[in-house]
Amino acid sequence: MRLVLTLLLTLLGSSCTLVSSPEPLPQGFFGLESATAPVPEQTAWLGIEVAVNESDSLESLELQPGVRILSVEGGSPAADVGLQVGDVLLSFNGTPTDDPERLAILLRGVSQAGAVRLEVQRGDEVLLAEPSLSMRSSSQLRPLYFVERALWRVALEEGGQEPYPRIHKFAPRSALKRAGAREGDWILSFQGQDPGSPGELVRRVRRELQPGDPFQLTVKRGDNGRVRELEGTAWKPRTRLQAIGLWPLFGLTFSYDRPLDLTAAFGNQPAASTVLEIGCGTGEALIELADSRKDTNFVGVDWFRGGLASCLQAIDAKGLDNIRLVKADAFTLLQRGLPATPLFDEVLVFFPDPWYGAPERLMMRPEVMLEMQQRLNSFCLPH
Repeated sequence: MRLVLTLLLTLLGSSCTLVSSPEPLPQGFFGLESATAPVPEQTAWLGIEVAVNESDSLESLELQPGVRILSVEGGSPAADVGLQVGDVLLSFNGTPTDDPERLAILLRGVSQAGAVRLEVQRGDEVLLAEPSLSMRSSSQLRPLYFVERALWRVALEEGGQEPYPRIHKFAPRSALKRAGAREGDWILSFQGQDPGSPGELVRRVRRELQPGDPFQLTVKRGDNGRVRELEGTAWKPRTRLQAIGLWPLFGLTFSYDRPLDLTAAFGNQPAASTVLEIGCGTGEALIELADSRKDTNFVGVDWFRGGLASCLQAIDAKGLDNIRLVKADAFTLLQRGLPATPLFDEVLVFFPDPWYGAPERLMMRPEVMLEMQQRLNSFCLPH
C-alpha cells in the first residue's frame, strides 16, 4: 500500500490533497482502561501517605528517585521506626519505589505481617529502616490495566509475583510486539532504568518518546523466566486514505504572468480537437460531450465553486480524462489566462447569464467575442 501511494503521489504531483485519519485502536482496548478489581481483603499497612518526588528547585521540573512522605499516621509501623514528613522512601525490600503506585503494589504483594527493609533519604543521608508491617482489611478497588494507546499500543498490568509491569495484551501493530516482546512478559527496565509501576511506565513512555523514537527494554519471559534485551521503535500512527482531492487531477490554475499550458495540462497527449465551454456549471453538457467524443479535449470554465464541485464528482464517476476545469471569470481567462494564440476548435456558450442588465457583465458583447475569435483556430466559430 505504501509503494502504491508513493507512486500515486509522484504521478499526481505535490499539489494532490490527501485527507487521512489516524487508525483507531480495537474497541476492546477501551474497555480495558475502565476495568477494576478489588484489592486483597487483607493488605499490608505501613501508615504513610506519599507523592512523586519533585525537585525542590524552581529551575528543575525533573522527578527525583523515590517517593516523598507527605504524612505519617500516629502509631503506625512507619511512626514506630521514626519515619518523618519530608523523608524520601527510595526502596522497599530492595525494589525501587519511584512512584506511589509502585509502593501500593509492593504493599499488596505482602501476604502476612512481618518486617520489611526500607531505604530512606533524609537530607544528605540515606537511612535504613525495618518497620514491622501489620495487616489491615481493605475494600478498595484498583485499576486492572494501564493502556498506552499510541506509541506502544499495549495494555499493561501488575506483575503478580514480580514487582514489575507485565504485558497483558497487544493491539495490532504494537511496537512492543515488533520488538520481540510477548504477552505475559515482565518489563524489568525501560531505557536502562527501573520501569516503576504499570501506570508510571505508561506516563514515562508518553513523556519520553515521540512517534518513531527508538527505545530499549529488558524483559523477563513469562513462560520460561529468561531475560532478554530488546530494541524497538515507537509506533507511528498509521493513516487510512479517505479521499484524494479531485481538483489537482482535473483543475487548472493560472496567474497573470503564467498563462495556462493546455498541452501540458492534458499530459501532452494528441487530440483531434480542443473545445472551450464558458459557463460549464455542473457540467451536464460538458460531460455528455466529453463522453461521446473521447478523442477531443474539453476545457470548462465557471466562477461558481458549487457547480464545479458537482462537475468534478461527475467527471470522476464517469472516469473521463479529457476534461479540465478552470475556476475563473471567463473574460479574465480569455484576456490574461491564455496565450494570445489560436488554441480552440470550438468555443461553447450555452444560456449565457445574464442576458441583460449591467453591460459590463454581459457575456455576448463585442470585446468578449473578439477575445473568443482570437483564441479560435482558422475557419472555426463560437457556438
